[in-house]
Amino acid sequence: MTPPRITGSPRVGRRTAKRPPHLEAVDIFSHRVINASGHMTSLGGSTLSAGVVEAMRRAAGQYCDMERLHDDAAAAIAEATGAAAALIVGSASAGIALGVAASIVGADPRRVRQVPFVEEGERRVVIQTGHLVDFGAQIAQMIRLGGGVVHAVGAVNRTDRRELEAVVRTHPAALVYVQSHHAVQKGMLPLEFCLDTAHAARVPVLVDAAAEEDLRRYAALGADLVIYSGGKAFLGPTSGIVCGRRDLVVGVRAQHRGIGRAMKVGKEAIAGLLEALREYTATDHASARFAHRAVVRRLVAAFGVHGGAAAAIVRDEVRPEIERAELRFDGAGARDRAQRLVDFLRGWEPPVWTRDHHLAEGAVAFDPRPLFPEDVDVIIAAVAAFFRGRRT
Repeated sequence: MTPPRITGSPRVGRRTAKRPPHLEAVDIFSHRVINASGHMTSLGGSTLSAGVVEAMRRAAGQYCDMERLHDDAAAAIAEATGAAAALIVGSASAGIALGVAASIVGADPRRVRQVPFVEEGERRVVIQTGHLVDFGAQIAQMIRLGGGVVHAVGAVNRTDRRELEAVVRTHPAALVYVQSHHAVQKGMLPLEFCLDTAHAARVPVLVDAAAEEDLRRYAALGADLVIYSGGKAFLGPTSGIVCGRRDLVVGVRAQHRGIGRAMKVGKEAIAGLLEALREYTATDHASARFAHRAVVRRLVAAFGVHGGAAAAIVRDEVRPEIERAELRFDGAGARDRAQRLVDFLRGWEPPVWTRDHHLAEGAVAFDPRPLFPEDVDVIIAAVAAFFRGRRT
């Protein structure tokens, strides 16, 4: 995939002035953290390669015909995903809201202007109760923002096939499927069943695949819309990708004159994401995973010398190819001891942020993917200091 080339030239005649002192006081480097949590929005998503930064710099230095840029970017991403059509949006959460809106009102200009308060037509959006996640905001709110009415099916730990089939036969506007570690894994109906059931009733399926790494899998399975984050697995700037059925993507783009105006993506993010995807598709991911596993094994070996917690290699619940180092406390007060470790590490200099999805079980994990080589020594020293009972 070759992204559209954007070049620029310096501006001329721009006046400079002394910058106000209160603006000088904001130093991003003073907010640096060591990210052992993952590609999390709360920690800035991902760091950008020199190539991505350069693509964004070039885009920042010129004006663009944004509609044509969107056209070219959409064509490139559709080819990369194998989908009929695609579009770059502001974020994955924006993609969910816009995808719901497209499912409800299509590209009708009059109805586009009604979102989220759509006056007529089917608005129900089906979702398994175990998929009503909070990823920093609640997915239910994104559905409502797109004009949908949430229709939850099943219990938090189990969805009955017959219940989903019965609801889908009433022809709701869409079904949203969440492919994420945030979602309940046990007792939920698999994507393939949801696709077959919904499509039998001609109900579109929207897959929230925000942090997923496979650009082609969900479109190939037949998902009507797939929503990715550009700033997580693909290591791009804050952005989102929507790909799938052409009519639904057209409906998403129609929201540029609706709620999508509040979620617009700039030329810099488009250029950066295209370069990030080019680099991602050219990466030897097997070698990258090998390097990550080496980091995990080094951390586990270092953690294993400390008493009071068991060190182990654990695999991601959704994507088992991802390995992490884990410290697991046991017995009475396990959660409190794990919380003390988290608090201690966040008070380190620089702060170390861990993956705390299983904190209630007394477990603290360390994700190798966002780490720089020098971060590993800092983590080992900080954890050792915690178990020694002192700060160094």
